[in-house]
Amino acid sequence: MTGKMSNTATSKLRGDEEFVIQAVAASVSGEWKPAENPPDAYLYARGTTIAVEISRLTQYVTDENGGYKPRLSEDATAIRLCEELNRELSKKIPKGRTVHLTLSAPIASARRLKPQLGQVIIELIETTGVADVTVEKEILGNQITIHLIPADRLSGKQLVGLVTNQKSHVDILANAKHILADRIAVKTEKCRSLDFNGPVWLALYNDYRLADANTYMQALDQLSLKHKFERILLVEGNRTVRTLYEKHNIRFQATQKQHT
Repeated sequence: MTGKMSNTATSKLRGDEEFVIQAVAASVSGEWKPAENPPDAYLYARGTTIAVEISRLTQYVTDENGGYKPRLSEDATAIRLCEELNRELSKKIPKGRTVHLTLSAPIASARRLKPQLGQVIIELIETTGVADVTVEKEILGNQITIHLIPADRLSGKQLVGLVTNQKSHVDILANAKHILADRIAVKTEKCRSLDFNGPVWLALYNDYRLADANTYMQALDQLSLKHKFERILLVEGNRTVRTLYEKHNIRFQATQKQHT
């Protein structure tokens, strides 16, 4: 194998990182193991050791200073609110009924909002029977749509949520360029201290589903970035692996098939 292995103790991968390296390994018929961070993992394929750094492509939104921050940092409160309401109200929502909430992030006064929203939902269920009903409410400055559906979900959840964000940019390509530029810059800086003589790949999990591989490749073509990665890969939620960037025409060909 080419590339010098480090004797440093390995670090534990998060669930999403393990998902990514498993998909990448399957795409080149290789094996992998966690590494010392950096890199996140070592990939063994066709006689070569490859250092793989892993990251997630998440949409960014503008902050109060005109800069950018991950959209998830604002959406997380709304997502958590929906999960907590599902747990707390599940026994009060009758079988054959599903509550679908649409909330707009960022959420204002989340702690005060939860009991008030929960009460509104229960009162709506009690007064509407089995009808298919949609109601729009403003609670503590939050615009919320409550849709009561006369059906059960296959997942078993009785309350589900959809989170929109007022600060999200509508230009998908611009978003993709910003996301890629940020992740490549951050991971390039992180890997400066990497003592490894073999190829280094960057594997990116696509959590911004509005952009696909073609969008990201177009975004990369419009960026001028210096980095040390010989290959940049995009991993989708169905384990499909696509090559966004390749420094050399080396012998590894990540398949574009779905791996299960």
